[in-house]
Amino acid sequence: MLVICLVQGSIADATTLEGAREAVEEATEELSLLGSLQFVGNLTQRDELLAAALHHYVDGRKVEALQQFCEGLKIVGALDALKAHPTVLKSVFLQDQKPLLASEMIDQFKTGRVSEPGSNRRRMETRTIGFWRDWLLQVEGKKLPN
Repeated sequence: MLVICLVQGSIADATTLEGAREAVEEATEELSLLGSLQFVGNLTQRDELLAAALHHYVDGRKVEALQQFCEGLKIVGALDALKAHPTVLKSVFLQDQKPLLASEMIDQFKTGRVSEPGSNRRRMETRTIGFWRDWLLQVEGKKLPN
């Protein structure tokens, strides 16, 4: 929301230096949290302020998430393997060009543990699995078997 306010709001819309300064003053708290608060001496500096705020908002938010992701990979020992063999593990982290099929999703969620045959719980599980399969096939665009 802050980015929308900055770009489409009064800071970006200000046509005079005084208007830009007033708009920056209104957004002082948000800009200081982003680390983008600076004195606006001319409209070019206003544009630089907006660019800095947008850069932090877009790029700065990714950095912490990527650091946490790398830390998680390091904990399980996958980060070293990824660095040592990047081409081998590429398919694990990058989207495959082959579309995901309903049959593959069904196979992914198969379980060997089901309730006792004839029990109410087993009937509920069977109904749920049926609904799940029907939904997957509908999403994939295939007709349901009768």
